[in-house]
Formats: sequence, structure tokens, C-alpha cells
Amino acid sequence: MQYTLKDITLSQEEFSELKLCLGEHRRICRDQVYRYVKGDYQKSDNEVSNKRLEIAESLIAALDRAEWLNNNIK
Repeated sequence: MQYTLKDITLSQEEFSELKLCLGEHRRICRDQVYRYVKGDYQKSDNEVSNKRLEIAESLIAALDRAEWLNNNIK
């Protein structure tokens, strides 16, 4: 299932806050996947944590693209 969001307008402040919150969520997910143990980073094999990190990165990439399109296409 895919969700399409049309006719939704966010102010610059709202968009920046959304991006900031997603960035913080991505950091938390990354910390759950990668652990610093005995001088080296180890990756978790937990499927849920890995999927959450993948989704967070995908959402941020989508916001970056939306921001780029909004600034470069008139």
C-alpha cells in the first residue's frame, strides 16, 4: 500500500521541524542497529531495528527530494 499526500502545505518552520524530528528518529534507530563494543562497531541482526533504520533513511531522502524540488522547480 502506498500513501500519496497531495494539497498539503507546510510552512518552512513546520517542514524544518518535521525533518529535524525524522533526523532524530533516524539517529535513535541507527544507535539501535550499530553498537560500539570493545573498540569496534557491531551491526545488530535484529530485523525490526534494521527495517526501522531503512524506513527512517527513506523518509529523510524523500523530504530532501521534496525540498530540492520545491527550491529548484518553479
